[in-house]
Amino acid sequence: MRIVLYVGGHASGMNRIIENKYGAAQAVIKNLHLWIREELINIENDTVSGKSSDSFRKDMQGNRYDVLTEMIKLKLDALLTEVNNNLLAKDRVDKTGAMNQHNEVDVVISSDLIGSGIVPMDAFDRCWREVTGRVLTDIASKADEVYRVTCGIEQRLK
Repeated sequence: MRIVLYVGGHASGMNRIIENKYGAAQAVIKNLHLWIREELINIENDTVSGKSSDSFRKDMQGNRYDVLTEMIKLKLDALLTEVNNNLLAKDRVDKTGAMNQHNEVDVVISSDLIGSGIVPMDAFDRCWREVTGRVLTDIASKADEVYRVTCGIEQRLK
């Protein structure tokens, strides 16, 4: 499975570029940063039994970032496996290019860059920002192509 990662600001034009470049035949995971936020909330809700939310948020600092990052990576790997299996199943049914062994993109991931600017006061938001940055770094290292989009212009980084 080939992975292409797009990162940029919230209204940078990523979605338009992805739609124009890859069309509907590609598997696209949009707004990965929001998916990570939801997964962290789910982890928090699962963990808080017996702890106050404030206590859990304090635990998110320091070494907890490593644990949470690994948990999110495992969940992302499961999501990518599911997407890949869906592409393989679709390819068996129709040969429209949804899955192509001839250098076409299999999975496109887009995410806002949320690590710039003022550091959030809320511990959960700091954790979300840190974990998202670590996960995107990991994806970028494994991706076949990485693009940054600014003002509707994509710049290939890898």
